[in-house]
Amino acid sequence: MKMDLNFKFSIALLGGLCLSFDAVAQEDEPLDVAHLEPLSIIGSREDLFSTTGSGYVIDHDLIQTHGYADINQALKQVPGVYLRTEDGHGLFPNISLRGVDPSRMSKLTYMEDGILAAPSSYSAPSAYYTPTVGRMIGLEVLKGSSQIQHGPHTTGGVINYLSTPIPHHKSSYLRFSYGTENDTRLHLWTGDRVDSSAGEFGYLVETYYRETDGFKSIDSTAGFDGSSRGTGFQNHDSMLKLSWSPKTENRQYFELKTGYMDKNADETYLGLSTTDFLKNRNRRYAASRDDNIDTQHFRNYLRYSVALSDNASLSATAYYNAFNRNWYKLKEIKDIDSDGDGFIDSTPTVLLYQALAGIDDNKPLEVLQGIRAGQYEYRNNNRGYIAKGVQATLNVDFDAGETVHHLLVGTRFHQDQVRRFQDDVQYFQDSSGAITSTVSDGPGSGGNRLQESEATALFIEDTIRLGRFSIIPGLRYERIDYRYIDFENNGDNIPTGDASRTLDIFAPGIGFSYQSDESSNLFAGIYRGFSVPGPRSASRPGRQLDEETSISFETGIRFDNSKGIYAELVGFNTHLDDLATIDNIATGTSNPQNIGEARSRGVEAIFGWDLTAKGTFEFKAPISVSATYTDATFKSNSTDVNAESIFAGAVIGNAFPYVPEWQLNLAANLEFDTFRLSANLNYTDSTFGSGSNSMQELDPSGSPDARFGLIESQFIVDLSVNYFINEHAEAFVNVTNLLDEQSLAGRLTDGPRPNAPRQASIGMGLRF
Repeated sequence: MKMDLNFKFSIALLGGLCLSFDAVAQEDEPLDVAHLEPLSIIGSREDLFSTTGSGYVIDHDLIQTHGYADINQALKQVPGVYLRTEDGHGLFPNISLRGVDPSRMSKLTYMEDGILAAPSSYSAPSAYYTPTVGRMIGLEVLKGSSQIQHGPHTTGGVINYLSTPIPHHKSSYLRFSYGTENDTRLHLWTGDRVDSSAGEFGYLVETYYRETDGFKSIDSTAGFDGSSRGTGFQNHDSMLKLSWSPKTENRQYFELKTGYMDKNADETYLGLSTTDFLKNRNRRYAASRDDNIDTQHFRNYLRYSVALSDNASLSATAYYNAFNRNWYKLKEIKDIDSDGDGFIDSTPTVLLYQALAGIDDNKPLEVLQGIRAGQYEYRNNNRGYIAKGVQATLNVDFDAGETVHHLLVGTRFHQDQVRRFQDDVQYFQDSSGAITSTVSDGPGSGGNRLQESEATALFIEDTIRLGRFSIIPGLRYERIDYRYIDFENNGDNIPTGDASRTLDIFAPGIGFSYQSDESSNLFAGIYRGFSVPGPRSASRPGRQLDEETSISFETGIRFDNSKGIYAELVGFNTHLDDLATIDNIATGTSNPQNIGEARSRGVEAIFGWDLTAKGTFEFKAPISVSATYTDATFKSNSTDVNAESIFAGAVIGNAFPYVPEWQLNLAANLEFDTFRLSANLNYTDSTFGSGSNSMQELDPSGSPDARFGLIESQFIVDLSVNYFINEHAEAFVNVTNLLDEQSLAGRLTDGPRPNAPRQASIGMGLRF
């Protein structure tokens, strides 16, 4: 595609603004280099206090205290965040902010160091890749009316992963742990900044490794090739950062980051029947023994920042990410031995969630269990993703009469794509569960197409301060060019269909803030949000999806007396139009669609208290309590009861699936000079697995479907003990799910699945 004129205009605009400040840049005192590393979207906790939207900063200490390597565990303390486990390890997160669809994080914007991190945020946003939490120094969660700066999914909010920065002096870090199910973790980095006549040079080398056997067991562990199979995974994630700050009059900063992740997991879409789940929640059926996903991710950026003057700075980043994955997994049952004579008969195709729900007198289920002869199909879900672009932000501070302005102008030109080249493989099983043969349907037989997007985004936001009062108007504009091409399924890559479409989206917003004193801040906002469809959904003739849009209101108050007490109380109300279903929910074949209106409203609260903060105690005892109440309901009826979506069967007044009414979290620490005891208690209300709010495993047409039904409530306790040997070394013991409470935590992708059981680890951390 040719570069869009809007993008040329946006670059020219930023360039003109830069030139307009160049004259004063040579005369004013330059900014400190620390202000030229725009990795975060919030900044410090002090910056958070004055924002006009609800947000939360999770620092490195919180992540490491409990040894969290699962994004679901790390986010439990944040109000307004809804989590659905899929694999128990957080390999494929399903996260909702403010009640939007949680499926594979496809309805929120997530980034690493301010750069889009989804494999293809526009073409295929589902989170088959997410940054490794275990190597992060922090997480930022931004909700509400501060979404103007970030897209392309702005209704719910933003999650930004913060990678390890280059240290300001020679430093090294080593953390090692070993635990349940041979869970082995190693995190190591070293870095420095060195002065020279040419300026300051910096470097960071980092590696993170985790391996576990997994907590589930397969009925038969021998795959068709005779190799031993498990339910664990390996994850190796390495990164290199290089920086240069030349000795120029106006401070400049260059940073190059490159990283590579290789992950291999014996993970499946297949759940259990409810009967088998109640007997052994950690069981996996024999038919899933060959399921495996193998992924590789390359991430790169080159960032440049310059202090144009005392009051202006510019940051520009070019980035290139590539992601490849092949999820070889069970897809459906083709034929079964219906009369029990040991020979496979011809029967209609049975989808996995139908088999788990007991269709056809449990005969298909017996094929999955390996006790009945049958034929089932595996699919090589082989896909390659590319995401690349350039983004730039100009920051300007200036006075205008009695008001003080902080102006942000930003642009991003982004291209991404997903290339599917999949094939189906037929497995033939005898009545003992042994695989007698396999037959491939050939390259391209399981999907052969290209989806690509080109997006130009512009935003402008002005923070206008008049004494204690601030008003922040803003506007985001995105122009998206979609295209998809279908190819022959015989592997010849001969196009059979080609469609394209352009979307223009405007998203205005305005926020208000009033700081009544040094301890209190009141804020409110209203903004228009959106979530964009993919190329195929948006472009198919006669079945084009529109973007999902929303109007959101929020208001709240923050309090922090700097004496150990802080609190935040926020009310929100979001009205969604053209609610869109997404691809890749499960193994069905229905098409995505716009299904109507919905509303999500609620209250988020957090209260922190440290009685010992200003006392003469020889210990600290901080506690933090957070709570979320949510009323998320449909305001129109689903137009298709058989939609391949968690919204299937929705009628006016039904509750949103996987959005619990109540969530509560209590975090408490007892800290001495050399010892710390930390506990985290989390409660999540029960919810439904679909928009139909069915208590039974039946879809809206009455057919058996294990994705429908109740999701049980959870109460999870995590405990950690740290012993600080000296200022450079610590030993720790971490226990997650201390009470070993496992529940039916999710029904996607195909049937009931549990959260992880109790897991413990012991280890050491060294900093030198």
